[in-house]
Amino acid sequence: MILRKVLGSKRVGRTLYNTLYKHDLGAWDRLTFPHYYLKNLLEQGRLRPCRAIDLGCGSGGNAVYLAENGFEVTAVDWSQNALDKGRRRAEAAGVEVDFIAGNLLDLSGVRGQFDLVLDGGTQLPLFEKEKYWNSVLPLMRPGSEFVLFCLEWPLRWWEKLLPVPWAFQPGEVQRQLGRRFDIERFHASARIDYSRFPAGEAVYLMNRRAN
Repeated sequence: MILRKVLGSKRVGRTLYNTLYKHDLGAWDRLTFPHYYLKNLLEQGRLRPCRAIDLGCGSGGNAVYLAENGFEVTAVDWSQNALDKGRRRAEAAGVEVDFIAGNLLDLSGVRGQFDLVLDGGTQLPLFEKEKYWNSVLPLMRPGSEFVLFCLEWPLRWWEKLLPVPWAFQPGEVQRQLGRRFDIERFHASARIDYSRFPAGEAVYLMNRRAN
């Protein structure tokens, strides 16, 4: 319980991520941008220019890519260092992105609704997921699309005991969001490999239902 409170602390989390971005220590930020699944969705015509928001945008690689392809983009992160990097990236690319400092568990400061919501792998602890869904849902109208990249594999018994198992179990996304979205599992790891981290990953393309 104490560890959960510490990990859920806004101050601790913001300080941690600001430090990681300041010193270029975030392994996720060294990935190739745009992420493969986003590029594939655009190249296949599955996503078209619209009003979009990138949640947990980091240094803005995906957000800038969307802007370069005609999307009107808002990007949210709670690390000011990440946002500063994102603004410099957008300036270098000659595009406009509305970068906003915000906590993904309380997006009340984000105005309006979006045609596309992108979560490029925020990996919140599972005990925060329901609060996160409730924060994100008001950003969408019926028909809005939600692209979710997540870690996903069958958790081993000892992983289930950890206070912050970021990975979803197969089928868990459908159980948590199936009442609210029509869900397509767009991509998943060809096989689960417990010798590496992450052991598996998946990408979901969802369409918001009217209910």
